[in-house]
Amino acid sequence: MEKRPVMFVRCPSKECDSCSKSGSQSYIDCQKVRDTRKNQRIIFYDIERKKIHLDNIGTQQNYETKSDFWRTVYVGQENGILNDIEEIIDAYYVGPYLSLFYSHESDEINQCTIPVINTQLEFGLLSTIENQIHDGLRNFEIKRRNLTERIEDNATLITEFLYREYPEILASNRKRIADIAAYKTSVLHGMISLLLDDCVEEIYLDHPGCAIYFDHRKHGRCYTDVILSDSEIDRLITLLRAENNHHLDRNNPSLKTDVDFFDILLRFAVSLPPLAADGFHMEIRRAKFRPFTLYELIDNKTLSAEVAALILLAIENRFNITITGAPGSGKTALM
Repeated sequence: MEKRPVMFVRCPSKECDSCSKSGSQSYIDCQKVRDTRKNQRIIFYDIERKKIHLDNIGTQQNYETKSDFWRTVYVGQENGILNDIEEIIDAYYVGPYLSLFYSHESDEINQCTIPVINTQLEFGLLSTIENQIHDGLRNFEIKRRNLTERIEDNATLITEFLYREYPEILASNRKRIADIAAYKTSVLHGMISLLLDDCVEEIYLDHPGCAIYFDHRKHGRCYTDVILSDSEIDRLITLLRAENNHHLDRNNPSLKTDVDFFDILLRFAVSLPPLAADGFHMEIRRAKFRPFTLYELIDNKTLSAEVAALILLAIENRFNITITGAPGSGKTALM
């Protein structure tokens, strides 16, 4: 039987001491698990306190933590992920989010995103931020800015609010909380973890009322529970119009445009009725501003070392090269 890619350990009912306290028995036990994990992802789960403790490997955007190995995520009282915890097949951090992949009895792979909130107090603080600074963010919208600038400016405003109202919060925690709150101000907030994830290649929405799904470099076709409301679709259409000054309406029902999103280029292809019979249709392809190097293509399993060597030989000798493949197979990434 193939070894499971994730190791699950249920936390005891009595809460452990801090892992940074090397004299505690809990720290020694965690160290033993860490040393014997053999390339497995480790998830400690605490059902009583609604927490997940995850090893800190594979973080795509680092936020400083007390431990160089363990990170704690409070999943909330209403999140049912702990009930299906042992169906998780992969988990990793993307920016201030935890991306979880799980599979039931079918072969279908589902994905859900949890913001990296360490405690119940931080969870409540996010609600406070949304309520107390909503008017400030609305007034801040007067200046015309692109998508990235709006999110960065909102994060700065939220960070200043946290520093002023809660000076005891560590700077690294302020940044993480401010980033989560700032991303939530965007109409793309339900897809932010996918847009930030270097392993996600293309994102799809077939029609209103349909959940978003995407292609993942490792897991293939994956499905989310994110459904855009009619008002969110209207906001998204407004965003795309504002980003490129092009029409998108019934008379001009198709739009292909690039949107800068931090260091990522998002290539939107959007259709409206009457071109899209079922309503709003969208595809988003992630394209990095900086192309992948051959070393990176080998590392992410796009190319074998032998194929990369053959490409270098062809380039050195100025041979003609034809790149073919199915949609999403990596032709553009290779070029």
